[in-house]
Amino acid sequence: MKAFVLVLITTLALACPQNNSNTCSSKFNKTVKKSQIPISKTQSILISSYNQKEYIKKSDLLSIYLIKSTNPIYYKLSFKKHFTNTFTRGDISIRTDNCCYLNSLQIKNYTLSKNILKYFLDVKNKNVNFADAGFRVKNINNKIIVSSVDFAYKNLKIKVGDEILFYGKTKIKSVDQLNELVLLSKIDSRVVWSIKRASKKLIFSSILDKRVGGYSKSDTYLERFGFNLNQNLVVKNDINRYSIKKGDKILMLSEKSVKSQNDIREAILVKEGKISILISRDSFEFFVKVEI
Repeated sequence: MKAFVLVLITTLALACPQNNSNTCSSKFNKTVKKSQIPISKTQSILISSYNQKEYIKKSDLLSIYLIKSTNPIYYKLSFKKHFTNTFTRGDISIRTDNCCYLNSLQIKNYTLSKNILKYFLDVKNKNVNFADAGFRVKNINNKIIVSSVDFAYKNLKIKVGDEILFYGKTKIKSVDQLNELVLLSKIDSRVVWSIKRASKKLIFSSILDKRVGGYSKSDTYLERFGFNLNQNLVVKNDINRYSIKKGDKILMLSEKSVKSQNDIREAILVKEGKISILISRDSFEFFVKVEI
């Protein structure tokens, strides 16, 4: 898969005319074509799968960098509720109002909301990390149900099939809402969950960890071991400690055939402290044992 480099923007100093979406579209196409979307007169957000040598801050999870640049025009991150326009070029889509203020950004198959962008810009650390609860959820009949649990979270009491009711005091209404609440929480903080298991309501607490999978990365729980897969489960990078090479493909995991990242999350089974993975390289197949 080709690496991508796109510089994104978050605000416009020279505001577009009110109710002129054509002007907004023109500005967006012009700046994205130049691979630059600045956030101030001196800074831009760069989205890149390449490692950058010079930057102000970065997020490995999101593959974004804050870099120095000179920008006569730049875009503001807006928290207005009503946005009517979506402009797309290549792998980038932005949600704006008619005045070209940016509300959210979608890159390929993941979205950076205004809250995520703001968090990235506000954090003072050079390496910006995000939190993980150790499980994934999906919407089933308008209920937020746990679909898989990270095997590395040994003391997590939440189980597959649990319905998530509350995160702290916040009622959970959607998958995106829960994902963002967790993502922007403090790593190593203790949080309280209200869940429903069968017909019984339970309350648990857990400690959040650093998130390493999802967004610009694959999301299989194997990312903590250096794996980064495409949608066809082809490895995108060399993993020397397991003699895995870029281009290798995962066929089976824990003796179960897998065809998607979701299959891997749900198939992982730890036996004697190890995970068994069947790898295909050209016409050769071999097993790898990953110790946890």
